[in-house]
Amino acid sequence: MPHRHRPYEVPTADTPRRRRPYDPPQTQTRVAGGDQGLLQFAADTRLPESSRERIGALHDRLAEAVKYVKERNLDSGLHGFNLEQIRDDFAPNAIKTYLALPPSTARTTVIVDGKTGEVLLNEQLDLLIKGVDQQLVSAAMASGDEMRASERFLREKFGARPGDLELD
Repeated sequence: MPHRHRPYEVPTADTPRRRRPYDPPQTQTRVAGGDQGLLQFAADTRLPESSRERIGALHDRLAEAVKYVKERNLDSGLHGFNLEQIRDDFAPNAIKTYLALPPSTARTTVIVDGKTGEVLLNEQLDLLIKGVDQQLVSAAMASGDEMRASERFLREKFGARPGDLELD
């Protein structure tokens, strides 16, 4: 039986666009937005105090990282996408999964590997904080690369060369 190909359709303005792993225009818009959801979770008394403190720390680190990345126009790339995922997907999903546990046993019942829901949530929040820190370091290194390239250019353009005359 011959294999039939679907005819290629020329996209129009009405054709829905598939989202790529990171879609710069949308990512840039979303990263610039707020993360009020995390603040709401930080105030949720159903969560352990230790988790609420971590959520507050995650919120603060995200705010710093998003601002830093945006100021350096890195928010439309992978840095912005990763921060957006942490804020909009990974953190809320981890918290909601904990909140779905029975309230009377979430802090005491061992779920997996000898760990309670509280321990698992705190480990996930710690990993997310570490992920934000890694994105911040990576963005800073990207800025450092630009500075080194600029310095090399200026040194080549205006730096002293062997045989140049020096005026005293």
